Amino acid sequence: MLKNKITNISALQFYQLLRYTTLVIISILLSKSYFTQVQIGEYETLLFIAGSVSFFWLNSIIKSFLSLHKRANKEQSDIFNFYILILIFSIVIFLILKILVLSKISGLHNIKYVNLITYYILLIGTSSISEYILLVKNKIKEIFIYGVISYSIQFIIVGCSIFIFADILYVLYSLILVSILRNIFTMYIVAKYSTIKISIQFLKNNLKLSYPLMFSFLLSGSAQYIDGIIVKYKYNNDVFAIFRYGTKEFPILIILTDALSNALVSEFSSTNIKNVLLKLKQKSTKLIKYLFPVSILLLVFSNYLFQYIFNKQFIESAKVFDIYLLLIISRMLFPQTIMLGLRNTKIIFSASIIEFIINVTLSLLLVQYYGIEGVAFATIIAFISEKLFLIYKLKTVYKISAKEYINIKQLLLFSLLLIFIFIIKYFFI
Repeated sequence: MLKNKITNISALQFYQLLRYTTLVIISILLSKSYFTQVQIGEYETLLFIAGSVSFFWLNSIIKSFLSLHKRANKEQSDIFNFYILILIFSIVIFLILKILVLSKISGLHNIKYVNLITYYILLIGTSSISEYILLVKNKIKEIFIYGVISYSIQFIIVGCSIFIFADILYVLYSLILVSILRNIFTMYIVAKYSTIKISIQFLKNNLKLSYPLMFSFLLSGSAQYIDGIIVKYKYNNDVFAIFRYGTKEFPILIILTDALSNALVSEFSSTNIKNVLLKLKQKSTKLIKYLFPVSILLLVFSNYLFQYIFNKQFIESAKVFDIYLLLIISRMLFPQTIMLGLRNTKIIFSASIIEFIINVTLSLLLVQYYGIEGVAFATIIAFISEKLFLIYKLKTVYKISAKEYINIKQLLLFSLLLIFIFIIKYFFI
C-alpha cells in the first residue's frame, strides 16, 4: 500500500526537502557558532554570488531536459549529452568569473574568498543533476537513498568545519569537497544509464528550448538576487545578513511546488493533456490544504521562531520572512508548468519581462519608504503579476481555463485568510 503511494513526485519532493532542511540547519549552526554577524554576512554574500551566476542557466537546461526526455532516442544518449551541456556551461561561467576577478574591473577581487567560490561554482552544476537523471529513469528508491546519504555527508562535513575550525575558509572547503563527491556520483550514473555518444541533434533541441528559459529565469528567477543587490548597495553587511535570513522562503513550500512542477513537465509528451491538467489540479489542491495552515502558523509565531532558532540579532528578519510567506499564493498557481509542458518558452519569457520590470521598479521605489520590507513586498507583487499573465495567455492561446488546473475557491479562501491574519498582526497588534 505504501509503495503505491510513493511516486516520482514524492521522491523528488523528499529529496528537495532534505536539501533545504540541510541548508536551514547549516544557517542555524552558523548563527549558534562563534561566527560574528559580519562573518555570516560574508558567507551569505559568497553563496549569493554562486547562486546568482548559476541558477538561470542550470534550471533552464534541467527543465528542457525533463521536457525533451520522453522523445529521446532509444540509446538514451540524451542523459550523457545533458551532462555535457551542463559541464560546458559550468566551465564557461567559471572562466568568465576568473577573468572578471583577475581584471579587477568588476570589483569582485575585493570580496573575501571570491577566488575559492569560483571553484565551487565550477562544480555546482554537474553536482546538481543526479536526482533528475534518476527521476527520468524512474529510480524512485535510488532518489531516496541518494538524498539521505548525500545530505547526511554535507551536514556532517560542513557542521564539523563550522565548530572545529570556526573559519569561513574551511566552510567553503567543505562545500567544495561535498560537490566533488556529488560529481563522482553523477559521473557514475551517467555512465550507468546512458550511452556515451555525442548527439548534436539533442544538444540543438535542448538549447533551442532552453535559451528562452535562460532569459526567463535570469529575469523572473532573479527576483531574490535583484532584491539582494539593492539591499547590498543601500545597506551594510549586518542588514544584508538580516535580509538574507528573512528571505529564506518557507522551504517546504518551494520543495513541494517545484518538485510537483518538474515531475509533471515530463508527462505532457506522453499523456493526454486533460489528464495532466486534472492531475495538476488534484495535487495542487492537496498542497493548498497542507501548506496554507502551516504558513498561517508560521506567520503567527515567526517572531519567536527567529529569536530562538537563530538568535536575537535576527529577530528583524522575521518581518521579511512574514512578507515572503505571502508568496504561497502565487506558488500555488502552476501556469508555467503547463506552458513548459507545451514547450511554449517564448510566452514564459514574456511573462518574465513583466515580472522583472515590476520587481525592479517597485523595489527601488518601496525601499525608499519601507526599507528591506518594501523590497520584499515588491517581490510578492511581481510574482503574482507574472502568474496572472500566464493564466491569461493559457486561456487566450490554448483555451485552457484556470479552473481546469486550479481549485479557485479553495485557493481564494485560504489566501484571504492568510492576508487577513497578516494585516491583524502588523496593523492591529
